[in-house]
Amino acid sequence: MIDFVQEVGKRVIGVPKSWASAACTTEWIDVGECNTVDFFVLTGAWAGGTAAVTLSQAINASGSSSAALGLTTYWTNDGAVAGDAMTKTTAASSTFNLDTADALYHVQVRPDSLTAGKSHVRIAIASPGANADFYSVLCLAQTKHKGSTPPTIIT
Repeated sequence: MIDFVQEVGKRVIGVPKSWASAACTTEWIDVGECNTVDFFVLTGAWAGGTAAVTLSQAINASGSSSAALGLTTYWTNDGAVAGDAMTKTTAASSTFNLDTADALYHVQVRPDSLTAGKSHVRIAIASPGANADFYSVLCLAQTKHKGSTPPTIIT
């Protein structure tokens, strides 16, 4: 089952807009309730900024005991708007930068990638500076639940 992860009053999706001089951070997602959590970042017009993308992990939805989550690879089309080819890319120092117009970036988190005792994850994208750089963030989660009403993964 694939669930679009959004609840009233909770922001898991960074809306498509210019994030000039602003950072975007999603809510904490309970990865323990999921087989996978996939973050997609889609860029639009890009005026020239560089926005660092990082993942954090914590023991609960309040972000207690948060720490960086090691990020080794991600997928991107690197601004190639034609075709559907994605390239597996190595992340440097557990981060990568948004810096290309019309690009798609994909990061997948599995429960076994979190440090023991940690159960929640979120993605943060730093400000691209004063540039009018546009992007949006979408989180899709494949929950373990097979019933008619899946559990909330945002608490």
